[in-house]
Amino acid sequence: MDKTETLDRLGDVLDAEEDALLVGDYDAVETMLPDKENLIGQLNDDPPEDEAALRWLRDKIARNQTLLDNAMNGVRTVATRMKELQRARDRFETYDQSGQRQSIDTRVYTKLEKRV
Repeated sequence: MDKTETLDRLGDVLDAEEDALLVGDYDAVETMLPDKENLIGQLNDDPPEDEAALRWLRDKIARNQTLLDNAMNGVRTVATRMKELQRARDRFETYDQSGQRQSIDTRVYTKLEKRV
């Protein structure tokens, strides 16, 4: 495969990766990774001399990296919120008359009894 074909294929993979990131199809992003790494490796071994083509690829890669970073931030935000909700379900926090924080455990413990 010549450099132009490699550039075109990598551009297509990056476009498909962008589409997958925009719809949240992270499994598809993962399956594209080996092909993407292979194509980038080929370009690293024999870099194209066309600065415009390199800039075009760099822009696509930067765009996808921004999308991926934003997706990861969203996942972290959801995980943090879920922890907060779990903590709120397990414990009620309030303040007493002197302004000290009090935590009241609201978990319900059940005892499983085994009979013979």
